[in-house]
Amino acid sequence: MKTLSTNPRSIARKTGVTVYSQVADIIADQIKSNGWKAGDVIPPYRELVTLIGASDGTVRRALGILEERGEIERGQGRGTFVKDRLAVGEVAVLAWSDMMRPNNFPCYGMVASALVKALAIRNPAWRVKMHMGQEPVGGVASIGTFDLLEPDVLKRLRAVFSFPNARQLENLMPGLKAAKVPVVILTESDTEYSVCIDRRSLYSLALAELRASGCRRFGVIYLGRSPSDLVRAMPEFPDLETRPEWLIGLDAYPTASALEQAAYSSFMKFWEQPERPDGLVVADDICCGGILRAISHLGIRLPDMLRLVSHANHGHDLPYHQPVTRVEFDPEEIADRAAEMMTALLHGRNPNVRHVCLPGKLVKGGTT
Repeated sequence: MKTLSTNPRSIARKTGVTVYSQVADIIADQIKSNGWKAGDVIPPYRELVTLIGASDGTVRRALGILEERGEIERGQGRGTFVKDRLAVGEVAVLAWSDMMRPNNFPCYGMVASALVKALAIRNPAWRVKMHMGQEPVGGVASIGTFDLLEPDVLKRLRAVFSFPNARQLENLMPGLKAAKVPVVILTESDTEYSVCIDRRSLYSLALAELRASGCRRFGVIYLGRSPSDLVRAMPEFPDLETRPEWLIGLDAYPTASALEQAAYSSFMKFWEQPERPDGLVVADDICCGGILRAISHLGIRLPDMLRLVSHANHGHDLPYHQPVTRVEFDPEEIADRAAEMMTALLHGRNPNVRHVCLPGKLVKGGTT
C-alpha cells in the first residue's frame, strides 16, 4: 500500500473552487508526484482524512470526483486503486452541425476522418465521438450546446478537439479544466492549445507565384471583413500593386452551395470593372468553385487573360478542366499534429509549441 507525503499542499479558500475539488487535486498530485502506477493501492480513507486535514464528507466527495475522472477505482472490500484513465475513454470532436452536412464543407470532414485514424494509432481503445451543436447567434455557445459537462459524459471524457474556436467555447472551458480534460482547438486560438493552417503562407506563396508568372497587379477574394494575413504578407511584395476595389471580402454562409454562389456573383461584378488586375488570389476552395464557374461562363482563358492561384485542401480537387495552381494544406497533417499535441497534454507534458500554424505547399497547375 502506498503512503501520502507528510506535507501535501494546503487547502486554501478560493473563489469558485470547492474544498472537495481542491482535495481531489491534492490526491491526484500525490499520485503523480509519487509515481504511483495503475493498480497501486492508495492509502485508506481514514489516513487521507488525517493527513490532508479535511472532513470525512469532503474526502468522500473528493474520491468521488477522482473516480468520475477515471483516476481511481474503488472496489468493495478491495480498497482504492490507481487507475490508468488513459487506457479507455471517449475523445470528443466538436463541430457545428452545418460543418458536417453531406456535400458541404469537405475540409472539416477530412480533418475529422484523419483525426480518428491518427488517434486509433495512438490508442485503439479510445472511442472517438462527434458532438454536434448549433452555431450560436451571439458568438458564445451556451453550456447546453454540447453535452460534455453532463456527469455520465464527463466521467468518460479524456480529451476534446474542437472546430469551434476558443471564444465560442468559453462557457465550457472552466468545467473541462476542472475535470482535467485537455482541449485542442482546430482553428486559430490565442488562449487554448491549437493547430491551424498558416494563412499568411497562403498569401506569401500565392503572390510569389503571381509575381514569378509576370503579374504586376493582383486582386484577392477572401472570407471575412479584413484580410489581416494578407496585410502582413504584402510588405514582402512592394513591387506588386492592388486596389481596394480588387480586394473582395465575402461573408460566412451556412452552406457550401450558398458560399459558392456568392463567390460566383462577386466575380461577375469584379470582372465588370473598367480596370482589372492581371492576377487573382482566391483564399478559399469553396469560393474558388464559384469563381471557376464564373470564369467558364464569361469565356475567360486562364492564364492568358487572368492568372489565378487558389487555396486548396490536399485530396480535394477544384472543379476545372485543367489543374489549378494552388496552395495546398493537408488535412492529415493537421490531424496528426493535433493528435501529437493532445498525446503530450494527456501524459502531463507541455507541447513544444502551444499554437501550431502549418504552412501550405505551392502546387503549380495550368492557371498561372
